[in-house]
Amino acid sequence: MLCPHCYKDAPIVYRGVSAHCTACGGLRTPLANESVNLAGQGSKVGGTVASVFGWIVLVGGVVLGGSVTAFFQWLMEGGYIGWLLGTPIMVLSAIFAATLLFSGKKLAKSGQAVQRSAQEKAILGIAENKGGVISAIDVSRSLDLTLQQADALLTRMAKETPDQVTVDLDDHGGVFYRFPQVQFEKLPREGANGRSRVAVEPPPRQRVAGEAWDGDEDEVEDVGAARRKAL
Repeated sequence: MLCPHCYKDAPIVYRGVSAHCTACGGLRTPLANESVNLAGQGSKVGGTVASVFGWIVLVGGVVLGGSVTAFFQWLMEGGYIGWLLGTPIMVLSAIFAATLLFSGKKLAKSGQAVQRSAQEKAILGIAENKGGVISAIDVSRSLDLTLQQADALLTRMAKETPDQVTVDLDDHGGVFYRFPQVQFEKLPREGANGRSRVAVEPPPRQRVAGEAWDGDEDEVEDVGAARRKAL
C-alpha cells in the first residue's frame, strides 16, 4: 500500500505502537505494509529454537546412549549387548539433531534475507524521497538502526550492486551514497538528439512591409480579409 504522504511503496517502521513510513517518516496505519522491525523475525526465532533443540537432542542422545552402553556392559561384562542397545540411540540422536541444526540454520538465513530485503526496499524509498543521495545518518534515523549498522548495510549494497549504489565523498570527508537510477528517473526525459520530446510550435511570423510573402495563399487571403474588416 502506498504511503499517503510521499506516495512511495516503502516499508514501515514501528516506534512504540505507532507505525511510520521509512521513506518520509509520516504516520502510517499499522500493518499497512511490511515492517523492517518484524520482517523475517519469525524465521529467525524459529531457526534459533530449532538449533537449541537440536543441541539438546544431540547432547541428550549421546548421554543416554552412553549410559545405556555403560550400564549393560557393566551388567554383562564381556558381551556386546550394551553396544547393541546404546549405539543406535546415539546414532539416531545424532541424525535427528543434525536435521534440526541444519533446518535451524536454514530458517535463520531465510529470516535474515527477508529482513535485508525489507531494509533495502526501505533504503530505495529514502533515496527516492531525497533525490538519490543519502547518508548513513538518514538510514539510521529512518530504520532505527545504529550508525554502524546503517553504514554496513549501505556499504554492502554498494559492493554487491555497484551499478545501483555508488559511494561519494564531499569536501569535508563525509560519505554519501548515490543512487544514479533514482536521479536519472527525476531528470526530464529527452529524445535521442538531446532535445525535449515535446515539440514547441514557433510563433506565427508577421509579414514585414515590402517583403515578399512565401507562405500559403490561404494565409495571405486571411490577412487581407482581416485588414478589410478592420477598415
